[in-house]
Amino acid sequence: MLLDRRSKTRAFTMMVVPHYDSPVRIVRLPFAVLYGALVLLILVGSMLGQMVFRYNQMEANISNLRQGSNRRVVDLQREMLSTYSKKLDTLESQYAIISSYNDYTFNLKNEVGESVGVLTDNQGFEQILADNNLQFDKNPKPAASMPETVNKLEQAGKLIFNQASERARSLTVLRTYAQEYKDLRDRTPSGLPIKGKITSFFGPRDWTNSFHEGIDIPAPMGTPIHATASGEIVRVEENYFGWGTTVDILHRDGIITRYAHCDRTLVQKGEFVRAGQVIATVGETGNADVPHVHYEIRMGKVAVDPLKFPF
Repeated sequence: MLLDRRSKTRAFTMMVVPHYDSPVRIVRLPFAVLYGALVLLILVGSMLGQMVFRYNQMEANISNLRQGSNRRVVDLQREMLSTYSKKLDTLESQYAIISSYNDYTFNLKNEVGESVGVLTDNQGFEQILADNNLQFDKNPKPAASMPETVNKLEQAGKLIFNQASERARSLTVLRTYAQEYKDLRDRTPSGLPIKGKITSFFGPRDWTNSFHEGIDIPAPMGTPIHATASGEIVRVEENYFGWGTTVDILHRDGIITRYAHCDRTLVQKGEFVRAGQVIATVGETGNADVPHVHYEIRMGKVAVDPLKFPF
């Protein structure tokens, strides 16, 4: 028992046998040292493992943060684009209305101009923008300038829309007056019923000691006779005293135009005719020596000089 206790050792013995003539080396390592080294190795391995794990975790967190940040930026960009897309859709609708207003006011202005005989140049969008320092570059701009561009477009759209609305209201009033003026002009005798040289004027005739109540214009038989103003046919009569076949038209304010010595009439009593419409043809009926039209203008029962009226 004593021998067994002495033979027990608390060390680890290693024998190193070289290949050459060097002596054999015996190394004794106490178990305590081995245990300590093993524990130290385990601790160091554990710490390294923890460090690697934490490093990988931090990398994953950073990657997730980056991805989250990128997604947030993308979401913000999408939200911004969606907002401005809606604004642009609104602007597109607004500009469609403005375009319709512009076409409406342009046509309305032409209508007014034609009614009064005056045409003016159209004031387009570009001129309105230039007058208000709102010119835009037609070249595409970066996304960073989108808010400013949209704001300017909204500002310009409101400005043009207001001006177009005001212009439309003004032109509507003008159109009413212009239509009244046009109707007045259309119902006022103007010009001559046929083209030709006047051979007998309004006024006294010395050689017959009579008063000529109109003007005479010779023309070949069958030449179309045109109404000099719009009005209602109040007389279509053959052999009307010395005037022969006669057509009378009633215009505004009791004004009557008379077309005498006609060969053939093309209208009926009660019919409404427009200025320039053919109502008869030249003849030599009644007290006529040659084919001609006798043209009168009467205000009530009083004959007036046709050449006093506008041409």
